[in-house]
Amino acid sequence: MKKNVFLIMVLIFGIILAGCSNAAEVDTDTKGIDEGKEMRISDKYETVGKIMEFTGEGVHVITGDIVKIFNVSPEKLKDFYLGETVGVRKISEGNYELEKFKIENFDVRHTNMGQLIEKVSGKIKDIDDNKLTVTTEDGDLEFESYGEIFLERGSEIIVEYLKRTEGNILIDFYNEASKLNLIVKDIRKSENTGEMVLDTVDKEGLKYEVYVLGRTVLNFNHSDLDIDDEITVYPELIREIYPTQVDAQMISR
Repeated sequence: MKKNVFLIMVLIFGIILAGCSNAAEVDTDTKGIDEGKEMRISDKYETVGKIMEFTGEGVHVITGDIVKIFNVSPEKLKDFYLGETVGVRKISEGNYELEKFKIENFDVRHTNMGQLIEKVSGKIKDIDDNKLTVTTEDGDLEFESYGEIFLERGSEIIVEYLKRTEGNILIDFYNEASKLNLIVKDIRKSENTGEMVLDTVDKEGLKYEVYVLGRTVLNFNHSDLDIDDEITVYPELIREIYPTQVDAQMISR
């Protein structure tokens, strides 16, 4: 039993280490595309992956479970954001540039290690030790959880999980009661972190400053977002200042 728990914890830690903390990332490899397109991608780019960090060493890009650092001229980075999927092109020895890489389908997602992420909606039926039970349209489902869940029974949630014969492993959940329906009024970049920052308002005119973290789950490409777009934000953290600051756990458009 202890061995099984250890293996599960290693699996979850691997997902987090690969940039999936609290929310597994969109699969950025070439899985699911035709062979010809895969060959063209391989010929064009050194790699395709997500921006993990901007540092003095360069741009840290994660592909699968491998992080590489690329030297990119700072003036060519102003339109790129933390967590954005990019193609890396070599322009000379030791020098690279980034290109926007469009993900065409967000309906199916994988972890960085290629594992299929299942999703289901329902109401919390029970929370007991490391077990979460959710009532769904297809009946009750149980999930192995290794973190505290600060929600009450009856709460409506969206659950993301890995399906296993020995039991479902909870990846993350999103509280329907906490979601915010907002309109984008401005899009900018944090100078300190490289995160995308959205200046938004709700229908009552209240202002929210939404931070798109490197681990924020999106159903759109960063470059597809535009002014006056309507978005739904599931908060990870809310700071009660003015305007209200929100670290986004998930954003749908």
